[in-house]
Amino acid sequence: MRTASVRELARRLGLGSPQDPWPDYLARFHAERPGVIQEALSRSTAGERNPYSWLARAVSRTAEVVVDVRCGAGVLSRRLADGRRQVIGVEDSAEELEQAMSGGAGADAVHWVRGAFDHLPLSDSSVDAVVTSMGMVTVPDPRLLVDEASRVLRPGGIFACMAPTIRPVPPSLMRP
Repeated sequence: MRTASVRELARRLGLGSPQDPWPDYLARFHAERPGVIQEALSRSTAGERNPYSWLARAVSRTAEVVVDVRCGAGVLSRRLADGRRQVIGVEDSAEELEQAMSGGAGADAVHWVRGAFDHLPLSDSSVDAVVTSMGMVTVPDPRLLVDEASRVLRPGGIFACMAPTIRPVPPSLMRP
């Protein structure tokens, strides 16, 4: 789905106005409602599992350094912090990051960083896994997130994302 069509859909649902650019709308949304997306997804369960547990399962137990891009209030970051690995939660919203840092059990096991999805403050080939729960649908161009994840991943690393879509993510967004 093109970014323009995502914006139009959001406007039709009452989530923005024609004068409200998508990045500005998202910044305001997260500033006014930090943690609301994570709360909703945490309640979306099938048995005892929710979307965060599904996504966390994609990360190998041998992954030592994991980055959660656009970590929001940090639900996935805390789930991934199992005491054996280094987890870095990267978020550009100050309000979401504040919520993540004060988010209760496990918050002190994550290294929280304010940063942008398209300029991760990490060295090339420095991490074993990059995850993002909603990053692919909240960035203006998801290819930039995929490119940046590719840059910081070690050879053989994994990129795992969760993105509710109307249709599958096109192969043109993926690269080996």
